[in-house]
Amino acid sequence: MNLDRDVDAPVGGSSTNVTDKTPVTLAPLPTPAILSRADGQPEPSQLPFSNGLFARFSAGKGAYSRDYTKSAEPGSRVAAWLNLAADEKERSLFRDGGDTNGMHLPVLGRFSPEDYPVLKGITRGLTTTNRTALTASKSEATLPAGFTLVAVLRLEAGDDRFFRLQAPVWDSRFVHLGTGYDEKVSGINRAIKDGPENRVSLPWKNGALGVLGYRWNPAAKEQIISVRPAGALTATEAKGTIEVSDPPLGTIAIGKRGFGDSFDSPTGTILFELVMFDRVVSPDELKQLMDHFAGRYFR
Repeated sequence: MNLDRDVDAPVGGSSTNVTDKTPVTLAPLPTPAILSRADGQPEPSQLPFSNGLFARFSAGKGAYSRDYTKSAEPGSRVAAWLNLAADEKERSLFRDGGDTNGMHLPVLGRFSPEDYPVLKGITRGLTTTNRTALTASKSEATLPAGFTLVAVLRLEAGDDRFFRLQAPVWDSRFVHLGTGYDEKVSGINRAIKDGPENRVSLPWKNGALGVLGYRWNPAAKEQIISVRPAGALTATEAKGTIEVSDPPLGTIAIGKRGFGDSFDSPTGTILFELVMFDRVVSPDELKQLMDHFAGRYFR
C-alpha cells in the first residue's frame, strides 16, 4: 500500500484515511526556525511526577502538518512532533534528512472504541511509516545516567524498529525498540562501536494495544523491558545485560521501520503518547507511570 496517494492509512479503519491527497512529487520540505506550543490543542494530563523528564510526545498535542504552522488534522501527514518537555528546537522531532521532500511522513489518526474496543474514548495516534523517521536534529543533549521510556502504543508483529536512540552523529551505536514476527517486543542495545547487540524481549500480541516501559541502565549494565497489555492490571518484566562504552547517546528517532528501506510498506505501529526521563526511574515510579497511562487510555 502506497501512502503517498489518496488511499487508506495502514490501520484503524476510515478514521485514518489520508485526506491531504499528497501528490507523488513534492517540493523540498525545509525545517522551521521554531515550533509553537500554541497549536490550539489541549495539554495532555499531568504526569505523576516530572523529575528528570527529558521528552514528552503526545499525538493529541504538538503534531504539526507539512507547513509546520498548524496542528495536523486526523488523516493528514505529520512533519514535526513537538517535545512538550523541552524548549530547545533540537529536542523536538522533524522529518529526517533522507526524506527531503516529505514523501513518506507518518499519518495522524483519530481512533475510537469502534476501532479498538479497549480504548476508553476517542484519541489521536501517530501511525508510523517505514521510510521516514521523525528525528531530533543532532541534539547535543545526552543521557549519561541512562534513561526510562514509557509509551502507549499499538504494535504489529513484524520487522519494525519504531524507536531509536543514537549519538548526534551516527557511529553505529544505538538503543532500538522494535517488534519481530515472533510476536515479541524487544529492547536492543549496541553501545560499543561495531560491538555486539544485546537483546531483551517480552511477548506482545500482534495488533494489540498496551503500555510499554523500558529502562536502560549503563551503570548497572542492564536493560529492563516492561509490558502491560490494555485491560491488564499488572505489568510483566524481563531483564538483560548490556555492554556500554564511549560517550552517551541522546538523539531520538521515531518510526522508519528498517532505517534504510527502499520500498513503501505500512508498519502497523501507532504511537499515542511517549515520555522519556534522563534517569532510570525506580520500580515504584515506573508502576505509577504505567498505571497513569493505562488508566487514561484503556478500559
